[in-house]
Amino acid sequence: MGLDTGVTLPECPAGGPAVGLDVFMPNATTQTLLDGDSNPIVRVGTTDATGAFSIMSLAPDGYDLGYEAAIELADHTLSLTATVDPVEALVEAGMTVTGVAYTITDASCAPTAP
Repeated sequence: MGLDTGVTLPECPAGGPAVGLDVFMPNATTQTLLDGDSNPIVRVGTTDATGAFSIMSLAPDGYDLGYEAAIELADHTLSLTATVDPVEALVEAGMTVTGVAYTITDASCAPTAP
């Protein structure tokens, strides 16, 4: 996962600590498996400072891949726009999925509305 050409992550809030790739949260939503309330199951992953990411505890199923577009940081919201390729992944028992690429195409920070 990385940044598109010309995109930088803002300080959030301005004058605060630099935001790194580790704030990015990829997610995977089941295509057929449902939780106890009959909703698709969403698993949220983690990303390290280098952009390496993982989404753990995925049961065998097809998954729609996405990300958390709004991340709360203290009293500010970091808003991200990103692409993912491919947008779907098939997970089989014991399988590790590779070849998924996230690219952040826009990032901004604003005070969180009260």
